[in-house]
Amino acid sequence: MKLRLPRFIRADFFRKFIAVVFAVLLWFYVSGQMRETETFRGVPVILNYDSGVVSLERETVAVDVVLRGAKNRLLRVTPADVHLEARIPSEAVDRGMSFYDLAVLPEMASVPTGLSVVEISPAKVRIPLDRMETRTEVPVRVRFSGALREGYKIASVSVVPSKIDVTGPGKLLPDITELLTEPVPLDDTLSAGFEMEARVLGIPRVKLHVGTVHVRVEIAKQTMQQTYRDLPVFVLAGASSPVAVAAPLPPVSVTVQGPQDVMETLDGFSVRPFVDISGMKAPGTSRRAVQVWCGGAAGVIVESIQPSVVDVTVAPADHGPAPADAKPAAAKDAPANGGGKKP
Repeated sequence: MKLRLPRFIRADFFRKFIAVVFAVLLWFYVSGQMRETETFRGVPVILNYDSGVVSLERETVAVDVVLRGAKNRLLRVTPADVHLEARIPSEAVDRGMSFYDLAVLPEMASVPTGLSVVEISPAKVRIPLDRMETRTEVPVRVRFSGALREGYKIASVSVVPSKIDVTGPGKLLPDITELLTEPVPLDDTLSAGFEMEARVLGIPRVKLHVGTVHVRVEIAKQTMQQTYRDLPVFVLAGASSPVAVAAPLPPVSVTVQGPQDVMETLDGFSVRPFVDISGMKAPGTSRRAVQVWCGGAAGVIVESIQPSVVDVTVAPADHGPAPADAKPAAAKDAPANGGGKKP
């Protein structure tokens, strides 16, 4: 039996044969071009998740992607043209630190037309994650920069609100013991209190429920305290007093406080304790309060006197004429009252 070709094939057979040969060659050429592959390294995988429930240490992970396509097409592709997204389910987290094994599949990739994903490496990525939690009433502390001029100090600092709530990864919250403000400036022009709004410094991956606080700073002169021990007690009495002290008075210790610059000028001679016997008219013994004169030093106050009361024994005074070289009586030199005022 003789094989006969159909007429439509026999008609102009040579030209059709040539066309088929070229078509086969073109197919092999295109097929060969499509078998070219290229590896794109460090392609980011964007992680989608509920930020109110899940906390991630990083927003993306990097993988290598192998693409197949025409060589001239692959040459024009960059890693930025390859898009990968993956979902982290909220139920994957538990309290405290944990991990989620994310499978990166080819169908997650979006690539330019004409290209296909051959392989993704690594195909599985372990992602550390944590659950978001809230900690209430974290104290706020004010930070300062600069310094006040000499002789002045910060008397008090108040912050409103003084405590704020924060939300962040459960593993970080136990380490947050306080929150700091941006530095509040101090300089040598300040001598009185002031108020200002200050921003609370953030913490990575932690949300502050309040971003700014109201700061009030009170400024006062620096004070210092000094104790003078074993000071002699002077006697205050009128020039015509019928009585005079018959026995020595015990020494006392006096503690005073005042502005630092004033206190530095004081010494034991400037602090003069005394008792007032002007009300004693007859011989005998009476308990008298010890008072202190501080030489008129402004702002100096007496904190304590030890002992604060002494027994004073008086006898009839001798008002005979004094020798020409005699010193004035102690009563004439003594101050009239205490509390830092000159009689």
